[in-house]
Order: sequence, then C-alpha cells, then structure tokens
Amino acid sequence: MIPSLQGAAPDTAMPATAEELADALCGALARGHNIPAYPVALGSFTVVSIWYGLTARCQGGRIWWTRPRRDREVLTFAYSPTVAAARLAQLYAAVVHRDGPTLGLSAGVGPAGLARSVEAAAADQLAARERP
Repeated sequence: MIPSLQGAAPDTAMPATAEELADALCGALARGHNIPAYPVALGSFTVVSIWYGLTARCQGGRIWWTRPRRDREVLTFAYSPTVAAARLAQLYAAVVHRDGPTLGLSAGVGPAGLARSVEAAAADQLAARERP
C-alpha cells in the first residue's frame, strides 16, 4: 500500500545532478523517517545505501529501486526525493523486520564495508550489462 502523501510538502526545487538528488533523498529519509542512508557516487549515477540489499539509484532526475514481489522483483521509480523516501521507508520497515536490526552489526560490517559492498555490486551490474 502506498502511503498517503496528502499534506506532504512538495519539493521546492528539484536537484540538478545525481549527487544532489541522492543527498536530497538521504535528507528526506533522515528527517521524515529517521532512516540513516548515505550516497556513493559511481560515475554517471549515485547509489544510496539504505540497508543491506536495499539501495536506490539516482540518475537522470529519477530515483529508482527494485521492490520484491512474490515471483519477481519490480522496478519502481520516483522523481521526488520526498515521495521516494516515503515509499522506501515502507520497504525499509519490511526489510528490517525480516532481517532484524543487528544484521550489519553482528556481521562486523561498518559503513566503510557497506560502501565497498555497494560499489562492488554496482560495478558487477555495469559489467553484466556490457556483456554480450
């Protein structure tokens, strides 16, 4: 179920670059939902790491991510950091409830380790797209 956005303040100015869009998303997640997230710039796009396995990609004025379904993943996107944050907050709650709040901590993975994981995953995705 998509959260009601009535009464949500519209974004006054849309960010111009992928990095600015990612920063705006991180701010919206932190301010509106108390969810820590951080951006990792990867060339033409920026990945926002929200939770292990839950990332959003900012590119071309869009924020996009995949959300699990019963039989497949569904690509989802938003143009507004505020709207994306509201929708990602629901996924975050479901993932944290499923995985438990200490997944990263119990594995000894800190922010630097997660950043390397995000960069490696993004590099793998790019390499897979370039293969014939």
